[in-house]
Amino acid sequence: MANIKTALVARAGAHSGLTALIGPRFYAYNRVPQEIATPYVTFQKTSSRRNHTMGGDTGLVSAMYRIEAWDATQDGAEAVAGQLKACFNRFHGTSDTIAMDTILDDERDATSLEQTFARLFRVRCDFKVFYREP
Repeated sequence: MANIKTALVARAGAHSGLTALIGPRFYAYNRVPQEIATPYVTFQKTSSRRNHTMGGDTGLVSAMYRIEAWDATQDGAEAVAGQLKACFNRFHGTSDTIAMDTILDDERDATSLEQTFARLFRVRCDFKVFYREP
């Protein structure tokens, strides 16, 4: 059954510029394999709001997703982030049967323990994702 997570993965997989860099390595943040080649991308929902009316839940959701580009070099992470923006910024359409609108809300280079221990660099992109729950 389609849901917003599968729709995001499907959208990423349909974008040739992004898949040219990361292949199928687009993972939910808590599902990244231990031994993974770079570059890759992680995503996680950081917030969501449901739209309600007097009659009940409309099924419309406004969610914030943090989508991060990871690579062994800062330039590589920035290149992947560029393709994330090309893929998701101002996307309006259907992916895996889920109609959605997405827009880039914030982006930044992020430091983390991963950089210290695994020598990985990342660029964080926060996207607002508007969709209707099935």
